[in-house]
Order: sequence, then C-alpha cells, then structure tokens
Amino acid sequence: MKEQNDVRMKKMAYIYEILRRTFTKYAFGSFEKIRLALYLLMAILAITILPLHFLGLVGISDPFLMATTASVLVGCIVCLVLYLTHRLHLVTAFSATGIAITLLENLGIIYMVVRNVPGLNQGVALNILALGLLYILLCMALLYKTAFLAGVLNLLVMIVSIAMKPGLMEIQFMLVFALLSFAFGIYAFFTSDVIRRTQRQTNKYRHRLDQIFEMFQMTSEEMVALVRVCRQNQTDKDIDKALLSKLTFRSKANLIKLAEKLKAEKLNEANKYAERFPQLTPTEIDVCRLVVKGLSLKEIAQNLGKSISNVSTVRGNIRRKLKLESSENLRAHLITSLKDSHDHPSQLAAF
Repeated sequence: MKEQNDVRMKKMAYIYEILRRTFTKYAFGSFEKIRLALYLLMAILAITILPLHFLGLVGISDPFLMATTASVLVGCIVCLVLYLTHRLHLVTAFSATGIAITLLENLGIIYMVVRNVPGLNQGVALNILALGLLYILLCMALLYKTAFLAGVLNLLVMIVSIAMKPGLMEIQFMLVFALLSFAFGIYAFFTSDVIRRTQRQTNKYRHRLDQIFEMFQMTSEEMVALVRVCRQNQTDKDIDKALLSKLTFRSKANLIKLAEKLKAEKLNEANKYAERFPQLTPTEIDVCRLVVKGLSLKEIAQNLGKSISNVSTVRGNIRRKLKLESSENLRAHLITSLKDSHDHPSQLAAF
C-alpha cells in the first residue's frame, strides 16, 4: 500500500513538474499563468465537448448548426496551435477565440429562432449556457474589452430572439443574465485597472534596481550582501564573513578604494575640527561633526556604534570644554565657530 502511494505521489510530482515547466515556458508572471490556465481550460472544454455534437449526444442535428460547431472547433484549435508555436500572444489568442465562439454561438441562436427548429428551447438554452461560461472565463482573465463586446452581443441577440419568438425565454431570466454580465464586467474592469497600476509600479521599481546594479556593476546578491554588511551595528572584527564572501573580487577592490577615499576625507575633516577645537578628543570631534550635520542623538549613536547614553555623556563633555551655557545651542555654536575660522565642514556622509 505504501509503495502504491509512493508511486502515485511520484506520478503527481512528475505531472506537476511538466505543468510548471509548460506554464513557465509560455507565461511570465503569476497573473499571466492564471490567464494561461483559463485559456487552456476554455480550449480543452471546447475541444472535448464540441465533437459530442457530431455524435448526436448534445445539441440539435442540423447541417447548419453542425457547420457552426465545426467552425468553432477549428477556430479554437487554430488559435491554440498559433499560440503554442509563439505566433500569437496569449491575450490575442484568448480574445480571438472568445469573440469567434461568441459570434458563431449567437449565429446559431438566431438560426434556430428563424427556422424554428425542433428542440428550439433546449438548443437555445445550451448555447446561452456556453456563452455565459465563456463570458465568465473572459472576465476572470480580465479581458474586459473582449468581455464587454461579448456581453453586448449576447444581450442584443437575446433581445432580438425574444422579439422574434415571444415566450422563448422568461424576461426574469434575461434580466438576471444581464445583471450578472454587468457585475462580472465591472469586476474585470476594476481588477484589471488595479493590476495594471501595480505592474507599472513594479516595472518602475525593477528598472530602478537594474539601474542601481548597472551603476555599481553588482549582482542583486552582491548588493543585498553589501547592504546587510553596511547595516551591521558591530565592530569590524565581527562583520559577517559569509556576507563578504558573496562579493566578487572586483566589488571588494572597488569597496576598498571607496573606503580609503572616505577615510582620507573623514581624516581631513577631523583635522579641521581638531585645529579649531584642540581641547576635544577624537571621539568628541566625531560627535561634533555629526551634530553639525543635524543628526539626532539616536542617529549619532547608530553611526558611531555607541549607546545613546554614551553619546549623551560625550555631548555634555563637549559643552563643558567649550564653556557653553545651558541656554546655548551646541550646533549653532559649532557652526558659528567654524565660520569665524573660515573652516567649513564638508558635506560627507555620516560615519
């Protein structure tokens, strides 16, 4: 029993893998795969059910109606083959098939009403059922323009049929059909609009990411590793080596050059502060630099890898050494002092 279950699971996994590869080959994105599934469902239903008409199992045995069924079947197969051979886009194949089926099925309804063929009510009901199912599939695939054309054509044919053959169908049935068509159409329109906006935002985001990767000449994995390394609030010896190992030699070499340049600029800026405030320690100078840049106490602590209480203590020492009153603003005093000595802090990023 267990072996049979294992064999069954392997078969299901094999079938799933085939379907996954097929959908990946012919559709891009999760929604496109859903649309492909709906199109294949429509094509499979048409290809399996329509031949039953020729066997006399469904529909009315009439030469014209059989020719209509044959036309629908051929149209479905042709569109499907063109799509699978990449000669038609999915939306085009789906829409063309939907419109063709709608036209031919409605033509069949008009023919049955005009000729008053035997089994008229059953034949019309069967066609309307097929048209309703097709309309729902078009709406679920968010082909709202195609669904709108199909819905309008369906309602017009129903009105004409009732006018030509009073009592063919109840008015209540027609109203329900119209309301359902309207509801599904509204759903398709608004959902399609939301998805289009989301796709535009996603495409803009991806384009910006591609620009960033191209500018830094990095892969997405390298960029993620670099950002995670930069956001680590640890000492240099504790930097995650696993993240650094994801960077290529070229990326590491470029980062080393950048680090050396930033370190030199930081040292040059610190020397300017040291010349103006020789009484301050290197740590106090670092805090002064970040205070002048307008960073908050929390942000300074994050940049220097220190606690907020430690930075607060350093600020107090700076105020004491600069002999500031409690009412005086430290940042304003530092900026004024640097301007007076013609030393302006550079606009480097905070370390």
